[in-house]
Parts: sequence; structure tokens; C-alpha cells
Amino acid sequence: MTHMLTRFALLLLMLLSTGLARAELYIISRADIVGLSERITERLYTGKQVEFNNRTLVPLNYVSEHPVRQKFLSTVVGKTETEYIAYWATRRYVGLGVPPEEVRDRGRMLSALGSRENAVGYIEASTEEAAELRRRFTLLLVRQTDRASTP
Repeated sequence: MTHMLTRFALLLLMLLSTGLARAELYIISRADIVGLSERITERLYTGKQVEFNNRTLVPLNYVSEHPVRQKFLSTVVGKTETEYIAYWATRRYVGLGVPPEEVRDRGRMLSALGSRENAVGYIEASTEEAAELRRRFTLLLVRQTDRASTP
């Protein structure tokens, strides 16, 4: 029994020391797009704002039901998936725009951000990954408050 607890403690220590950090949510854009805030990003993803610093920005979204999208919608946009889809269905119906373009996965998100001059997106990344991504992109760490469940 003691041997088993020792092995468990060593395994836990190894996992913690290998840099397995909790992934944080970041708003990400090309390196030359600076000054974005969560509020401006929320307005971009709801179609209430399309320009920032005299540039027309292109928000990129993960596909519906993607876990990072769920986290982004609840923390930045303040809507559940169902509310967000209904919101855009209404806006589209009355001619107030179309929802952001969707990408399937993290690789496609980063590829689109790297190749599209005015693209804005979001990703989950560890502190180490974020440091590496900052060489090519501007990142904004998102505060972790679930706004979708707040009345």
C-alpha cells in the first residue's frame, strides 16, 4: 500500500513538473492588430462592430459545439451556443449581417489567422504555447468569468 502511494505521489509530481499547465483562453490576431479588448471582441462576434483602428476586422469562430467555442461564447460574448445561433439567425433574417466564418480546429484557426491580414480569433493555450505564439501574433488573455450564466 505504501509503495502504491509513493508511486502515485511520484507520478503526480512528474505531471506537475512537466509543465502541464491549465490551458487559458486567448483572443488572438495578427501581430499588427493591437489594442483589442474583450468588449471590442464581443462586439465583433455579435456584428455590432466591424472596424477597429480604421481596419475592417474578420472574426473567425470554431464550428458549433466545439468546446473552445463554448468557453469563448460564455466568457467573452455572454451567450450560450443556442442563444448565439438564435441571435445570428435573427440578424441574418432582418439583413443585419452574417455570423463569423467558422473553422474546424486549432490548426485551421492558426492557419487562417496567419494568412488573413485582418483576422481575429481565439484559442486555448498553455503559458508556454502562448509565449511561442506571441512571436507571430498578438494575444489577449481572457478573464475566466462565465457571462452567459449571469442574468
